[in-house]
Amino acid sequence: MTTFRTSGITGKTRNKCFQKAEISGEDGFRLPLIASVDGRIPNRTILQETEIMFIRRLTKEDYSTALAFFDALDEMHCIARPDCFQKRDIAYPLDAFLQVISEPDCLMIGAFEEMEMLGLLRASVWREKTVSVCVDSLYVKPAFRRKGIASSLMKAAEDWAGEKEALRIELHVWDFNRDALSLYQKLGMTPQRYILEKDLRNA
Repeated sequence: MTTFRTSGITGKTRNKCFQKAEISGEDGFRLPLIASVDGRIPNRTILQETEIMFIRRLTKEDYSTALAFFDALDEMHCIARPDCFQKRDIAYPLDAFLQVISEPDCLMIGAFEEMEMLGLLRASVWREKTVSVCVDSLYVKPAFRRKGIASSLMKAAEDWAGEKEALRIELHVWDFNRDALSLYQKLGMTPQRYILEKDLRNA
């Protein structure tokens, strides 16, 4: 299970979270320009494309599917740690979604096969002492896990972080989410800090 969630992006320093050529995307990406079968130029938000999948920025039309993914993230965390998480009526309000997809220092991307969204990733630039990028949500539909989708989304996020001149990419993950931990370790991520706890209810 490749899933990740935090409580959200806060603080003023975390901004409002085949014929080939190259174009400079509006968000600063150097993207491959792929001519479609009928000759039309696709949306500039496409970040990566393979034989079976492409990754692009999400739009307002993707909200209902994205909401279902965030609902699934909510449910998983509420089941695993009901002492820390409470189920929300709306896991990700539309106004927050629209704000994130419009902010230049936020990234909301999806992996697609034809018209079906298979996974999503949300990240933002943190401008503190140094510039870093935090991935705060990653989700892949259960039927499509262990197919490299999460890794592809993370690679797209790393490429974006490089364009933002970030020194590192980081994330927070709960200890119960062992599949996600294994994935991040395989991608070369290492521990930065530890948050330890002692349950006093049974002490």
